[in-house]
Order: sequence, then C-alpha cells, then structure tokens
Amino acid sequence: MKSVLFLLLISSLTLGCNQDASKLKEKADLEGEGQSKGQQRAESERAAKMEKDLATRQNFYQAIAGIYEGTLTGVDSSNAPINLNVRLTFIPSRPPYKPDRVRTVDELVEEMNNLFLTVQVTQWDPVDKDAIVFGCTYSQVRPSLLKGEINLAPAGDCKSLFKIRVFETDPAIPSPSENDIEVISGKISEEVLTAQRSTIPELIGVRQTEKTISILTLKVKKK
Repeated sequence: MKSVLFLLLISSLTLGCNQDASKLKEKADLEGEGQSKGQQRAESERAAKMEKDLATRQNFYQAIAGIYEGTLTGVDSSNAPINLNVRLTFIPSRPPYKPDRVRTVDELVEEMNNLFLTVQVTQWDPVDKDAIVFGCTYSQVRPSLLKGEINLAPAGDCKSLFKIRVFETDPAIPSPSENDIEVISGKISEEVLTAQRSTIPELIGVRQTEKTISILTLKVKKK
C-alpha cells in the first residue's frame, strides 16, 4: 500500500514539474516572439526613415543631372583677359528607386554608400571650338545638399578645383554678393529637397588651379 502511495506521489510531482516546465517554455517562447516582433518593427521603422532620406537625396541628384554650359572668365597673371566656354555634365550613380517591395536596411546602406555624382568638365576656346583647353572627369562627387554646394577637388589628372553653388538669376540682384549667392543657393536646395522644384537652372562658382594664381568665375545654365 505504501509503495502505491509513494508511486502516486512521485507521479504527481513529476506531472507538476512537467507542467511547470511547459509553462516556463511557453512564457519564454512568448517573450522571444515579442522581442522578435519588436526588433522587426524597429528594423522596419529604421528602413522607412532611410528610404525617405534616400528619396530626398535623389531629389537633388536628379534635379542637377544633365548638361550645363556657359563661361569661365577672369584675368591671367599679366591681367590679360581669359574667356573660355565650359560644359559640365552631371551623372548620378544610381537612378531613383521605384518601390516594388520593402528594402532591407543593408540594401539601403549599400545604396547610400554608392550614391554619388560623376562630373565631366570640358573647357574650350570660344573662337576655336576644336581647341579643347581642358577636359576632365571628377568621380564620386557628393554635394552638400543643404547648402547646394558642389566641390570638385583635384585628383589624378584633374588639376583644377571647382567650388560651385546651385543658382538662379534674380533680376533684382544683377551683381549678387557672396552672401546673396549663399542665400539663393540654400533656398533652391530647400525647394529641391522638398520636391517643390524638379530642376536646378543655373550654377555659379569659381575655378582655381595649381598652375596659376588666377581665379576664374564660372557661370553656366542647364541646356
């Protein structure tokens, strides 16, 4: 009789332990599922913010894409006038993304790291169009989006430095100061980034080179 009671007690304890273990496992599974869903939600929110940021950047890259032509003017070290025609061609490295699915954070990071401009610069004598004075391609150019500023730094065969601002001529300011240009450039950039305008009509800036102390003024319009 005692043996039977002992076996029943052992069986009851074993069953209780199994039930407790089962409940603990169920609780752990629920907590793990909750954490997993929380991580997925956080990841989705991060991806959505990055996607929005990329779209904003692409607004600028697509607005500046294309060909600009105009002039480089100034004087040389002997005060002789310099007048050159110039063409700048801006090519974004990536097209805008057409959403057909939700991209992962890794995919978005990869695109951000590889979104840049290639800028080809060609200068020539306005009298002799076949006499190319300078031709060069600047790679992996990343504009300052909020300022509307593009710096083309010397590298390799590209010996000239270009400091460029997005611009639009204001008839009320025929000779804009540097401060005026900064204000206009910032305003245009804001309108581009917020999709209020889809193109950048003009660029203005300067060209410097190691070979001379002359600083040439750049003014170009989109074709």
